[in-house]
Amino acid sequence: MSDSLQSARKRLRAWWNRRRIEKERDFYEDSFRSRSLKIPGEAEIRASMRQRFPNLKPKPKGTIRTLAIWHNYNWETDALKPSLERFGPVRLYD
Repeated sequence: MSDSLQSARKRLRAWWNRRRIEKERDFYEDSFRSRSLKIPGEAEIRASMRQRFPNLKPKPKGTIRTLAIWHNYNWETDALKPSLERFGPVRLYD
């Protein structure tokens, strides 16, 4: 479809998408505000986790054991397994 209106349709779709996202954001902001809710920051989340789980300590790199279960269609093992191995040993079941 390469006619003279193609660029106009593309701009119109982009405008519609931006407007839809803006409306969605406004809806959720109003919903949060009406319920007196707020999204916590990183410091608040850390404080809450420290309070809730006082004995939780960070694990040294390489000590997390992962059980990975997926079917390798063509990219999963090549992409995911090396990333998981950075955290520790991985046991893979295909």
